[in-house]
Amino acid sequence: MTKLELSEMWHGDLSTQEICRHFGISRSHLHAESVKYGLGRRTHVPRIGVVSSKAIIDPTPEEIKERCEQVRSQWTESETRRRSGAKRCRPVQKYYYDGRDCSFSY
Repeated sequence: MTKLELSEMWHGDLSTQEICRHFGISRSHLHAESVKYGLGRRTHVPRIGVVSSKAIIDPTPEEIKERCEQVRSQWTESETRRRSGAKRCRPVQKYYYDGRDCSFSY
């Protein structure tokens, strides 16, 4: 972690949690690093879930469809069946009658 790298994130649009996650450190370690580098208090601390100044563009229906197809192409045949919601069919039962008793097998 360099002073420049931390400074850009510190004064950017990332939340404290996002900065910690990026560097893989705790909040107290992040605070110690900010003091070490003399970054001062954060004047604007973005919150997770709040739209920042960077525009977030929703994917188009075509982009969603394309991404779904990419994900589905990685599924096995059994995974495709499982996710399709189709009910599992039981095997056909064969009934036998020997004149005295009726039995069945799969």
